[in-house]
Amino acid sequence: MRPDSPRLGKTPNRALPRCPAGLNGAAMPTIHVTLRDNSQKALQAAAGQSLKDALKGAGVEEILGLCGGFASCGTCHVHVAEGWLPRLPGMRADEEELLAYSDWRASNSRLACQIPFTDALDGIAVTVAPED
Repeated sequence: MRPDSPRLGKTPNRALPRCPAGLNGAAMPTIHVTLRDNSQKALQAAAGQSLKDALKGAGVEEILGLCGGFASCGTCHVHVAEGWLPRLPGMRADEEELLAYSDWRASNSRLACQIPFTDALDGIAVTVAPED
């Protein structure tokens, strides 16, 4: 064995390139989010999780999700851009009831924990609702 070749079971001392694509090699869907300070970010996240988990995983600290995604706390309240609403699943009664208690409820309010984030939502735009 040459002295500069990696030994079996050893990883060479070089950084591996980071892949911006999902596990299947395709580019990950994008979420356009407006934060409470009105700053905007375009984030990439893997499909197959809730929008709440996608936002939290991308570092949006304003999305707390204290209840773990059970639609019982409202700390993942977002306002979805109007054009995206028809692409979302209908609102369940528990989500509707919880949002009824929010001072910031709007016609486009949703709980991010109740929105499955799929490839079909690539480009979705949401605004983090003010804190109740």
